[in-house]
Amino acid sequence: MGMPFPMGMRALPDAARPLVPWAWAINGWMSVVASLGTVLVARMWGYTDGFLVALAAYGVAALLAGSMSKVGEAR
Repeated sequence: MGMPFPMGMRALPDAARPLVPWAWAINGWMSVVASLGTVLVARMWGYTDGFLVALAAYGVAALLAGSMSKVGEAR
């Protein structure tokens, strides 16, 4: 997700440090899936809908950013 992803990795609490390699792996995998999904959405429903899906994904990411301080906490 560009610069927000590495900045978010820096914001994680120390208890979540073991999860960083997994986060990078999921980020790489989702980059591939999202690029293919974008092409499919744009071809099937148009570029405007593809843009709106991407905008919604960034919105969800922004909403979830507030819960980053809880990552890695013991339950």
